[in-house]
Amino acid sequence: MEYAKSNRAIAAFLQDMHLRGIKEINPLIANEVSYPELSIYFGDEVDKALEIMLKDNIVRGYVVDRVLKCPECNTMSIRTRYLCPSCNSFNVERVSLLEHLVCGYIGSSRSFKKSGEQQVCPRCGRVLRTVGVDWRVIGTTFECYDCGCMFDEPKVGHLCIPNGHIFDPTTSRYEPVYKYVIDEAVMRLVSEGHLINATVAHVLEKLGYRVQVDGVIKGLSGVDHKFKVIGFKGDQVIAVDTSNPSSSREYLMQMAAKVLDARPSKAILIVLSEKPLKDVEPLALTLNINLIVARNLAELEEVMLQNLSSEGKEEVEVPTKAE
Repeated sequence: MEYAKSNRAIAAFLQDMHLRGIKEINPLIANEVSYPELSIYFGDEVDKALEIMLKDNIVRGYVVDRVLKCPECNTMSIRTRYLCPSCNSFNVERVSLLEHLVCGYIGSSRSFKKSGEQQVCPRCGRVLRTVGVDWRVIGTTFECYDCGCMFDEPKVGHLCIPNGHIFDPTTSRYEPVYKYVIDEAVMRLVSEGHLINATVAHVLEKLGYRVQVDGVIKGLSGVDHKFKVIGFKGDQVIAVDTSNPSSSREYLMQMAAKVLDARPSKAILIVLSEKPLKDVEPLALTLNINLIVARNLAELEEVMLQNLSSEGKEEVEVPTKAE
């Protein structure tokens, strides 16, 4: 995969997602929409990275929500207000509609005067005594406290808190929020080690080697032995294979048989793992295979350069970074 060379951050992101078993990147919606998982790899260039990955079908976006934004300043810090359709006042309230069954008057609960704890009909002056007998609630409505208008539905208005911009649903920005799912075909390529192979090839080319990915070395027995990456420079031949942590011991034994017959100048087994493989290192040393354990692609490149620049070292331990 060319991303190991052209876009190292995307390659590191994909490899780490594979190692962590993560296929979806979900948004965090607060005062803004962000993707903390992506920020680790791309910093302030998350939008640019997503644009590239969407264009190249590395990820696919799916709408999971929508957010309201100010059309002037793009902020999501917004207060929504109900407005009177007659005078545009925000001083409105939902009230109950009451019917006085004795005289037939219908009005908002505010229109019935108070007499102590009791309500008095504004038309006939009688006290409302028993609900369902002499009066009843027939519904709700909105009432404007400024102009007295009554209405079923208020207008909706928005106020931008930082800058005081006023707008309504017809002028607002109502934007989709996406989650991003890594394409299955891409994840399959990553799981098969293509990014690791490409990183190894990049390092070898950087050091002046002619590189073959999925190359073959003919052994002394005449059998062709396949390695994930082979580097050639002069009479030097470097053979590289990869393994996952759980099967690294078994793979070492298989690789040893190939190395014994193919006789490369140097044999390297690469394992990406969060933890060191202390139980495997002695076996690698015995089999004369350089074991490189790295936590990510960036570290792999660093340690490979160190390994290939150091004469006579049979294994390389990755120093633990300070927390």
